[in-house]
Amino acid sequence: MAKWEARVQEYMALDYPIEITRDEFGYFVRIPDLPGCESSGSTPDEAINAIDEAREAWIEAALETGTHVPAPRGEDEYSGKFVVRVGGSIHRDLVRIAAVEGISLNALCATVLARETGRFSDVLGYQSTVTRVLESTTESTDDLLCTSKVHGNWTVYENTAQAV
Repeated sequence: MAKWEARVQEYMALDYPIEITRDEFGYFVRIPDLPGCESSGSTPDEAINAIDEAREAWIEAALETGTHVPAPRGEDEYSGKFVVRVGGSIHRDLVRIAAVEGISLNALCATVLARETGRFSDVLGYQSTVTRVLESTTESTDDLLCTSKVHGNWTVYENTAQAV
């Protein structure tokens, strides 16, 4: 590593987003910007420590083989627009909820997504509306496939699907 140590440390200083998921073995973690850079651990902290070691090994191997090491995706790479296809009944239900609450479908979806990703803010101006909408539309969580919990600076997704 001596030859590449300075470059490896430059990349290690960058803020690569990680995804961490709870599964039946503990916690699986990966860095989407570094294809194949993944690890696991028994706890979220152990998984995060493990991915730091995996990231360093990934970067070192890439530099040694002449493989491009991508920089973390920046915030400016996302326009804020994307298309989501949903079933007709979900579309209908969302339109009805938005109409009842007196907000646009776009505002409803943006606010629900912001809340679910932990980025909900009073700046959006829909806090009371969304709280009412979510309370009135939440019937049961038995059919959800995963739940999310904030752990420090990370969001942990836990698979709640029952094995058949």
